[in-house]
Amino acid sequence: MPGLPEEAATLGEVLSEVSDLLYYKYDFGDGWTHRIELIETASGEPDSPVVQILGGARSCPPEDCGGSFGYQDLLKSFADQYALENEDVLDWADGMVGPWRDFDPAWFDIDAINEELRYQFPRQDQPPPRDSILGRLTTQIPGYLRTEFRSWVHRSGAAVALAIDRDSAEAMVRPYSWLLNQIGPDGLKLTQAGWLPPKIVTAAMFELGREEDWFGKMNREDQIYPVMDLRDNATRLGLIRKYKGRLKATKETLSLLDDPPALLDLIAARLVGSYADRGVRVGCALFLTQVSMEDGDVADDYHWIASDTLGLLGFANYEGDPIEPDFVRPLLMDVLHDLLRLSVFRGRRPSHLLDDGGRPTDAGRAFARLALRSGQPIE
Repeated sequence: MPGLPEEAATLGEVLSEVSDLLYYKYDFGDGWTHRIELIETASGEPDSPVVQILGGARSCPPEDCGGSFGYQDLLKSFADQYALENEDVLDWADGMVGPWRDFDPAWFDIDAINEELRYQFPRQDQPPPRDSILGRLTTQIPGYLRTEFRSWVHRSGAAVALAIDRDSAEAMVRPYSWLLNQIGPDGLKLTQAGWLPPKIVTAAMFELGREEDWFGKMNREDQIYPVMDLRDNATRLGLIRKYKGRLKATKETLSLLDDPPALLDLIAARLVGSYADRGVRVGCALFLTQVSMEDGDVADDYHWIASDTLGLLGFANYEGDPIEPDFVRPLLMDVLHDLLRLSVFRGRRPSHLLDDGGRPTDAGRAFARLALRSGQPIE
């Protein structure tokens, strides 16, 4: 066809005079025609974005909705969303924007759009970061939903660091600090069967505040899962190791005993990558993203988004079927217990997670953001 190849000219060359018009047709099946008009020219600042939205309104129509006429029909369905015949249409619209939000024709988030444009059109001197956990995860999301996923991440505030004061950090790492102090520089001798000494197990239950949850002497680690979980978690995080019948703390860990914020930083940096199963690592990243949100859902609701996103990434259950929310709970049980141990939520036990007890504390939200900025692999 006659014309100028798009790669042979810049917008500044095509739109050179105020009120110049450019028409762009997208999706020849649906036939969307965009009208672009030059209304003003201005010199950009040296550090300004390559592309930036200054204003706008309403959401972009979903892909393959049938063009302008089909979209009008879709809007009618939203206007009468309680009509039975509209349920499938509305479910389809939600599916086109992914599980991270419902489709809303009036939705417009200028900050999220400009954040996406920063990824799509990076400045040469400021390429967007892609080495974080969320950066890696984003590249695995199907292309047509990548923008929506990044928008969800942006809304979470995960990229914005929050401060954790020393007292909060000390409270969050207390179970680990206590265990490390019991181990000491010389290590802690285990029983002949390889378990923690009975008196340490009993003391740990009081330290964890779980003494009222158990009957009996609470002195056998193999029967007291909160203590066994603490040891396993500390081992998985690389804080301790078993060596010649003793528990030993690493030199790095011992050096941080008097620096709770630094110890918390170390745990945050290692948390996601510590899980052996890739599905758990991805699920943990999704869970932490929800925790990091200013209006984060209660911890009991994390499994809904996690199950849908894992399905988009190709994960399935043991029978090859799509992952259901109820499957996510046992999959991420270790993650949940690890976050409870770190006092990320207002409640300290699984039974406390309903209602307000499952909302993250300010320090817990800051920890989630810290962990998401880690460079640990999730592949």
